[in-house]
Amino acid sequence: MNDIEPAADAAAGGIRIIPKDVAVALWNRVRTILSLYRDHWSLDDMAARFASAERIRARIPRTGWLIRALDHADRTVTEAQLVGEWPDNA
Repeated sequence: MNDIEPAADAAAGGIRIIPKDVAVALWNRVRTILSLYRDHWSLDDMAARFASAERIRARIPRTGWLIRALDHADRTVTEAQLVGEWPDNA
């Protein structure tokens, strides 16, 4: 979906549209972080789990990033808006 009817737009309130390519860009960041976590995770070793979590901490955005990313006047969300608070190393 690239366009929205004017009547629907007026009634949409706070609904935001996230284009597929923008959602894929976010998923790629999340997948990378999950992969890095999994690579050093251990079912039987709590210390390894903790170390794995610490290893990815710097790649995770601050709490509330999604709310802030969607809190703007534009109906359609851009990649820059969606991942703007994500650390550059993600």
